[in-house]
Amino acid sequence: MTTAINPREIDETLAALDTEMARNLHQAARAIDTLHSAAGDRRRYTSRNCFTWGRDDADVITEVRSLLVDAGDYTVMGGLYGKAVRKAMADYDTGTAEAARLEAEMARVEAPYHAAPWSRFFKLMSTKNAKIHDSRLCGALHRSDFTDMGWHPELSGLGKDEAVEQLGSALCSRCFKKAAHAR
Repeated sequence: MTTAINPREIDETLAALDTEMARNLHQAARAIDTLHSAAGDRRRYTSRNCFTWGRDDADVITEVRSLLVDAGDYTVMGGLYGKAVRKAMADYDTGTAEAARLEAEMARVEAPYHAAPWSRFFKLMSTKNAKIHDSRLCGALHRSDFTDMGWHPELSGLGKDEAVEQLGSALCSRCFKKAAHAR
């Protein structure tokens, strides 16, 4: 007996895993900023409200790990106490390990989709009245932050015509050509 594939259930699971992945990546990103500071690295501003660190993450992690071997809780590193730097290192390690675990789990859960793809729907979470897209890569999206993309698994598996009939103008007109003419 074969089990029928349920796109909605699979995508609900993936949406939950994706949210957890974003949380772990955010934890690791916050921690890496602390580790750069502990290593005495400086931010270089590249454009308005954007910056990059002067050193590579891997180099900073290696240096901070070696500094922590002999550091006590009250040793100062880059203006931070050793205790805070140890916590940042633990947060980084936990966040990246959990993200790797989640990535493997997501690949396992998503395998049926790759074998027989179905329609999926996404929407920017931070934008009020954002349009619903059929891909995270739509050209109408002006964001590179995938953590801002919310899944709509309740719509997974709908045909394009069904989606336009149900959602009309809430859909992106690039992803759904007929949506441009919907009410």
